[in-house]
This record gives sequence, C-alpha cells and structure tokens, in this order.
Amino acid sequence: MPAHSAGFEARATRAGTTYDTDLWNQWVSEGAAKSVPGAAEFLAYAKSRGVTPFYITNRDWPDEEEGTMKNLVRLGYPLDPGVDTLLMRGEGAFKSSDKGPRRAHVAQSYRVLLVAGDDLNDFADARDKALAERDAIVDARRDWWGVRWFLLPNPMYGSFERAAIGTDGTPCERLQRKIDALSKDR
Repeated sequence: MPAHSAGFEARATRAGTTYDTDLWNQWVSEGAAKSVPGAAEFLAYAKSRGVTPFYITNRDWPDEEEGTMKNLVRLGYPLDPGVDTLLMRGEGAFKSSDKGPRRAHVAQSYRVLLVAGDDLNDFADARDKALAERDAIVDARRDWWGVRWFLLPNPMYGSFERAAIGTDGTPCERLQRKIDALSKDR
C-alpha cells in the first residue's frame, strides 16, 4: 500500500498496546492513513501515461476494503473503475497472505514495469525464510533493485522480524532478541 501505518502505531502506543485487532480495524475504517510522500503524484503521472497501478495488500477482504478504498480515494491515488486494482487477502482465490498469486494474476494481463513495497514479500516469496535464504533472494535480483523493484523503508513491522528473531517465547523474550539482533554487526 502506498500509505503507511505510522498513525496506527502511534495510536497503539498511546493506548498502551503493540497491536490490537479492534484498534486496527477502527483505524482502517477511518481511511485516515497518510501517504508516502510523492507516491500519489508518481502513480497519477504513471496513470496519465497509460499505466494501470495495482495495490496488493494483506489487509483483509471484505472487512477492510471500504476503509482502504476510502483512504486511497482521499489521498488521490489513481484507481480504474473498470478493473479491480485493489487486490486484498481473502478476496476471491487469494486466500493466503502470500502475495505471489496476486502478482501472478496481474502479470497474466499486464506487463509489470515496477514493484514498490515495504517488505521482501512484496517482491518475492520470502515468508518464513531464514536470513540466508532472504539474502539469496535479494542477491538473485540484484540488478532489479532501484530499477524494477523499489523498497520503501518500514521501521514499524515486517517479515524480516520473524527471520531475525523467530516467533517463539514471550513478547519480552522476542523484544530482547530484537534488541540483540539490532545490536549485532551483520
């Protein structure tokens, strides 16, 4: 998504929680996320040149579709009324959080010029892969970065955390592993 969740993260912090489903759903329904600077303008320019932007997100369909669409419209992101360009998790055949089938769906009918995302899974199947496997994915497409693939930094969350610190243990133990991982020279 070309909007970021920093507003939600701030709201969760003020509420004294790291993540809360009800709080998340409320935030999404408001359609109040802020845009990544320049993203709406860039995509509007691309649309003016005949490009069809697609938005592939792991937000849940149908529960989060209305708020997400409201947000895209409010921020001025180009949409195509004749094509479903908002491809959400759970929509139609897209049951899993794996974005690969949605990318393939787009590629069946469109030539993909570039992909922008904030997680390696936006570009390739990297879910639950170890750090070395993720490094291999990045290295295998070395020539695509900054040319066809554009990574937008997301300091809030991402699949990189599972690869670096795992999923077992208490929240405090995972936080300590995150601190330890961030302290290491890699």
